[in-house]
Amino acid sequence: MNRALLAIAGFGVLAFMEGCYPDNSLTVSQADNVLTGYNDSVNFQSLHTYYMPDTIVWRDTTTHNPVANQDAYLAEIARQMQAFGYQRLTVADTVGGKVPDVDMFVSASEQSFLLGGWYNPWYGGGWYGPWYPGGGWWYPPYYYPPIPWYSEYKTGTLIMEMVNPNDYDIIKGDTVGRVYWNGALNGLLEGSNIKTRVLDGIAQAFKQSPEIKTSSK
Repeated sequence: MNRALLAIAGFGVLAFMEGCYPDNSLTVSQADNVLTGYNDSVNFQSLHTYYMPDTIVWRDTTTHNPVANQDAYLAEIARQMQAFGYQRLTVADTVGGKVPDVDMFVSASEQSFLLGGWYNPWYGGGWYGPWYPGGGWWYPPYYYPPIPWYSEYKTGTLIMEMVNPNDYDIIKGDTVGRVYWNGALNGLLEGSNIKTRVLDGIAQAFKQSPEIKTSSK
C-alpha cells in the first residue's frame, strides 16, 4: 500500500485579515505551517545512508539569487538526519563507488499575492459599511467616498524530498523515483526572523516524522 500519511503543525492561526487590514497588522509568522508525509510501505529501518546536494534549487524557471541562509538550512537538515540515524555521503564517497540508500533533495518555490479592497476612515477610524447598490459607503446624512487599498506580498516554501532513485515508476515514458518522505514549510521570504523561523520549521518537520528513523534510533 502506497499511502502518504500527512501531518500538519500550525505555529499559529492563519490571520491574514484579522481586524481592519489597513492598519497593516498582518503578522506573517502567525501563518507558518509545516506539512510532512511519508510512504508507509517503506521499511525505513533498512535505510542508513543518503546523499544531499549542497545547494537549494529554485523550482521555477525565473532567475533567482541563491536562497539566503541555505548553508544553515542544509546543515540543520543534515543534523536532523544524523539524529535519525542516517549517514550523509559526500560526492567523493559516491565517486568512490558508494551508493546512498536515498537522496535528499531540497528546493524552494515562490508565490506572489495581491490583496485589495476598500476602506473608509471617516467613521470612528475605520467604519466599514454597509455597501448599497449603485452607491458607496453610506451613513446618513453624509456620504464620504471610500479609499482603495492594496498590498502585495510574497511567500516562499522550502521543500524537502527523500527519494530512492533505484525504486522508481515509469510514468508516460519518464523514470520517476519514488518519494519516501517529504516535508514543506513556508516562511522562506516574508516577515521577520526568517532564518530562525525556517530552522524551527525544519526541526518541526522531523519532530512530527518519527516513522522515518533508521534501525539504530
